[in-house]
Amino acid sequence: MEITHLDVWRVGIGKKPKEFYEGTLMLDYSMGLIFGYSGAKFLTPRVPQLKTKKYHLHHWMWASLILTSFVFLKPSDAAIGIFTGVALEGLSYINWGLKRC
Repeated sequence: MEITHLDVWRVGIGKKPKEFYEGTLMLDYSMGLIFGYSGAKFLTPRVPQLKTKKYHLHHWMWASLILTSFVFLKPSDAAIGIFTGVALEGLSYINWGLKRC
């Protein structure tokens, strides 16, 4: 049985078939991941950085801390995707460590 968007509207948001609901959760996470990665790629050179003479707090570090806090907060799948994208984008750089060289 194929489920269309009209079927979902007819059934109502609380009564979606399980397969369709799980698919939308994956879509929310995936879109958040893309949005987080591309947003971090765009904003990283344009926002102030948290640096001292010895240390640099990269955006992947604070994004990972926020992801860890999500264990207790139970956010949406889109929010988890956004911060996962930010963390993955930060790890794509060569100088991703805490100490400055």
